Amino acid sequence: MNTVLRRTLALVLALLCTFATTLTTEAQHSPYMPPLKTVLTYNIRNATTDDGEVDFADVVRTIHQTDADFIALQELDSVTNRSKGKDVLRELAVLSRYYPIYCSSIDYDGGKYGLGILSKQKPLTVRKVSLPGREEARIMLVAEFQDIVLACTHLSLTAEDRMESAQIILNEARQNSK
Repeated sequence: MNTVLRRTLALVLALLCTFATTLTTEAQHSPYMPPLKTVLTYNIRNATTDDGEVDFADVVRTIHQTDADFIALQELDSVTNRSKGKDVLRELAVLSRYYPIYCSSIDYDGGKYGLGILSKQKPLTVRKVSLPGREEARIMLVAEFQDIVLACTHLSLTAEDRMESAQIILNEARQNSK
């Protein structure tokens, strides 16, 4: 494994551990902290199974099994030829009974391709942050809710882009007070 990739993975792991430790510690010692929310991140590969079939119900079963409050989804088609003109996130939202939030990264196959969030509550604000991506445009979808700000992204395949993205993500996180 090359040095840049190792550093990227170490940075992401450190951030996740720090965030998780802070939340757990504060939750255990503060009666004023709101109840913890559960977040699932899920690369659904456009709801395509290993057999190449599109199966929205399979994705929704996974979501319901976790009972997550928020689901950050990557690799979503929106009315593409590949998805037979279906808005994949809308289909998942109807079946799961969650609020859908979609943000496109690129034009693709007659439609759009991007990220989404499904949530049990309606967002207060939603915005798109551009991230580096040499092989294709990359973004971060940021949604603010009553007690939490949630970000969803699908990082670039190149190590340099991921390192630069990590800095942008950290800067964005520092700007939020929730």
